Amino acid sequence: MGYLINRYMIKIAAQFALGINNPEDYGDVSELTPGELVNWVVQEHKARRAGRHYDVRFGKDKLFSFATKKEFPEPGKQIALYPQPLHEGSYAKFEGKIKSGYGAGEVKTRDKGEILVTKASPRRIQFVLAHKGEPEAFNLTKIDKGDDKPFWLMRNITPTEPVEYKKTHYKKIPAGKIDKLMDPDYVMSAKIDGAAGFARLMKDHVDVLSYRTASTGKPIVHTFRMGLLDKLNIPKHLQGKVFRGEIYGVRGDTEEAIPPQELGGLLNSSVSKSLRRQRDRNIKLRMALFGVVGDKSDFAKQEYEKRREAIREALKYLPKQFTEPPYAVTKAEKRSLWNAIKNRTLPLTHEGVVGFPVSGGVPVKVKLLQEHDVYIRKMFEGTGKYSGAGVGGFEYSLTPKGPIVGRVGTGFSDELRRDMYEESDKYIGRIAKVRAQGVFPSGALRTPALIAVHEDYSTKHAYLIDRNIEKQAGFWDWPGLRWIKKKWNKHKEKERISDVKNTVGAQARGRKTIRFKYTNQKGESRTREVEPYEIKGGYLWGADVDRNRSIRRYKLSGITNPTPTKNKYEPKWEVKIN
Repeated sequence: MGYLINRYMIKIAAQFALGINNPEDYGDVSELTPGELVNWVVQEHKARRAGRHYDVRFGKDKLFSFATKKEFPEPGKQIALYPQPLHEGSYAKFEGKIKSGYGAGEVKTRDKGEILVTKASPRRIQFVLAHKGEPEAFNLTKIDKGDDKPFWLMRNITPTEPVEYKKTHYKKIPAGKIDKLMDPDYVMSAKIDGAAGFARLMKDHVDVLSYRTASTGKPIVHTFRMGLLDKLNIPKHLQGKVFRGEIYGVRGDTEEAIPPQELGGLLNSSVSKSLRRQRDRNIKLRMALFGVVGDKSDFAKQEYEKRREAIREALKYLPKQFTEPPYAVTKAEKRSLWNAIKNRTLPLTHEGVVGFPVSGGVPVKVKLLQEHDVYIRKMFEGTGKYSGAGVGGFEYSLTPKGPIVGRVGTGFSDELRRDMYEESDKYIGRIAKVRAQGVFPSGALRTPALIAVHEDYSTKHAYLIDRNIEKQAGFWDWPGLRWIKKKWNKHKEKERISDVKNTVGAQARGRKTIRFKYTNQKGESRTREVEPYEIKGGYLWGADVDRNRSIRRYKLSGITNPTPTKNKYEPKWEVKIN
């Protein structure tokens, strides 16, 4: 790309270039304001002179522009970007052929959305791809080599390491036995009905991560949904410390917590959607810290005073979005806290309380309403205004792979119905929290209503919970059953690959591309969009849209989440899939 950055050539040629007004104006990225959402587009440019490359552009009325022949870097990696003159904002919509002059060739949009600017100075900008379901963060730094040919280094700074922790098991007791927690051996805390998460302290910022991990195994990052952009000054002895907490939202200045279902909508949507919804609804996301992770031990075994001392020290250096849940130590304080929750006069929660043993041990949950955890197995179609636009609800089982025993069709917000309809894969296998009037002998719940989808458990965790039950029972330890389980797993994998083939075949017949997640032999996982041509020898052969339509092969066993697209293609070779 170095030969492209001849500024004199650009100056002469760009006078006739589409989208460029002043060939000498490269703009100043420090004009962007941290916290604002601006337009973003990546255009694949098959230029006659420069060859195939990507144009990266972002901004508002004017687009800061850069060129590269490289694919975007994975987390921890970096590539060079070469600056181009500012382009008109309208150029972000351009697709088609530039017939002559500077940049002559074909332009096609590869990615379009918004970025959230997190830092901006004349020589450095940090931003997040805010339109992505799993946002990635990048750092762009200007490098001068003294030869009038500066370039920018683009580094992917997305967190990749999930927090390793030991799941805490709580003892549950009915509300009628609340007097047990009035004992001085317990400290009482309000049970905030939010989403469990981690706060990982870094040198100059804090990462807020979900308990769950993404389908790629990487952490789900909520930092930017919480608007945490300010530079922090974390003392060296606290850097790397991880705290447990509950993410929740409050509306306006009332301190009233938003319902868990609404919170789930904010945490499961893209950063840009989440921030706009928070602004429109006057919601602020917060996090109440209640535990320390550090040494991978169960935080409940830590003494109460030592745990709170560590949290209070951390809170001195954290933004105002971080706090502690309300605590009660004396019997009078506990009675007052319990009555406030029971009488619904505590705006932060109406759910219940948690009792922590003062000297460490198993914490105790007391909830005012009986709840049940069920596993989401399958969506069913909506009717009326939800027909073709939202789900009617979901079918559930009592274990991750057990028989489906019932349906839940009430308690959903319109927003959640739409999201479940559009991205059902994001919910299948997850644990939902529901209320019910009773339980039938079959295990099905009587008139169940959804409270929220658990933000604490991924599908992986749900499966492990089920496997732990099996292991405790010694169910699969019998030699005969081990053999049956092995055969059953083989059968299920065969069925899954057959489904992949059917989906690919339907797309090939319609000459439409297929998008899927592909995991190679090294365990690396990436999303691919492919023009399917042939299935042979356990492999799908096709043209990779993101790799200049070069022919690649993908092992069928490594393909997951095959998703049909509406993108048509003109075959370069014979399509041999019937």
